[in-house]
Amino acid sequence: MNIVAMVLAGGEGTRLHPLTAEQPKPAVQFASGYRLVDFVLSNLVNSRISTIYVLAQYKPEALMNHIATAWAPWFADGDGTIKTLLPRSNTLGGQFKGTADAVYQCLDLLHAHSPDLVAVFA
Repeated sequence: MNIVAMVLAGGEGTRLHPLTAEQPKPAVQFASGYRLVDFVLSNLVNSRISTIYVLAQYKPEALMNHIATAWAPWFADGDGTIKTLLPRSNTLGGQFKGTADAVYQCLDLLHAHSPDLVAVFA
């Protein structure tokens, strides 16, 4: 079965302030350098879902660096992909308007993969 996962990881995390003052909620560290986004990414990888798009928006640099250093090497052999995506430049304020808009902006990627199933996680 061909599955594409979309992880919505753009949260500002106002309830976790000051931890989220400089980074998005999914990039907040805990327990030896792991980050909150690692929960869902670990579950996806261990479920053998090998096409993963992480949709970021709020202060995405820390999250993008974490994905590139901690997760991209798992996909270096070419068996799948993990990529961080930002909102398209034509969106209002450079942000997704919600879950449906985030998925809608990535329809071209979904069509390119022709998946049997699209898994969307927050």
